[in-house]
Amino acid sequence: MGWIDRTGIVAYRPAFYDRGSPFSEGLAAVTVEGRYGYVDRHGSMRVPPQFRFVRSFSEGLPAASNRLSNEGFINTSGNFVIPDRFDETEDFHEGLCWVAIRRTDGNINGAGEMIWKGNRRLPEC
Repeated sequence: MGWIDRTGIVAYRPAFYDRGSPFSEGLAAVTVEGRYGYVDRHGSMRVPPQFRFVRSFSEGLPAASNRLSNEGFINTSGNFVIPDRFDETEDFHEGLCWVAIRRTDGNINGAGEMIWKGNRRLPEC
């Protein structure tokens, strides 16, 4: 597993990642033994592999989960800044993020505050 630059030259070739995602906001998600973390463009581990699920960085806040369910949002240090209380999440876009929690949905801001609550009732899983 490794990354190439725009010209096709190998930027660096780490030897111990199971998978890697494209870089987003300077970090790429990688998996090691089934756990996700993030590396920077120099190959340095910025967030140790500790999550069961992560998304790419989007406006500084990727969704992540340490459990089989419930997602929250972490910072570049790997700390939850919005607790993992959501059943589903999308990426942040222009300061907002769609989330689903307890059979309802809505949009949160970067502080995790629900600023719009939908009227839609989601099916129970």
